[in-house]
Amino acid sequence: LRNNNTQVYAIILKSYLFPKDLQKWFDLLKGVPRTAIMNFFFSNFFCLPCFFVCVVLINLLVKHNRLTRPELIVMGNMALVFLFNNLAPAYEGWQMRGEWMARLYQPIFIVLFMYSVRSYQAIMRKSTNMALKWSVYGVFMLTLIGNGIVIFGPLLNNPFRLSSQVYWRFYQHSGPDSMQINLERYGRRPSGFCRK
Repeated sequence: LRNNNTQVYAIILKSYLFPKDLQKWFDLLKGVPRTAIMNFFFSNFFCLPCFFVCVVLINLLVKHNRLTRPELIVMGNMALVFLFNNLAPAYEGWQMRGEWMARLYQPIFIVLFMYSVRSYQAIMRKSTNMALKWSVYGVFMLTLIGNGIVIFGPLLNNPFRLSSQVYWRFYQHSGPDSMQINLERYGRRPSGFCRK
């Protein structure tokens, strides 16, 4: 069970059992709310999480749809992983905390997607408020377009530099302009097709 990818969790657990610098721990805790927001939105490339938040807020008012028990369990488990990683006292080595690790929370995709689709369908079928229907439809279309720009960004030569920023915030393993630099250096081509 212990390898390069898992050993950091033992280090984090040990930091909870034997905290060293309480002031540094307190300073780290100040950044947790911002980290939670950034990790939530960029764990799934920004557009889908935005649509999810919109339909959650709408469903608080119109009560057409609720999160199911399995969806709540997935979200709760991801919240526990987030809290374990980000509430830990300071520790040495590879850090599992912070905005740079949004990719760890990508498993909430299935909840964001399923709930959003189910809510969209419920609002379109059940609501008699045409303004609400058109608003939700408009946000849905913006989500599709925005997500398309992000996903097909490399093929489209990174319009508005949106794709490079979203990918970088998903996993900040290199500079924020890495995608643009690579596009300029290597060009645009589909995966599997090499330049001769």
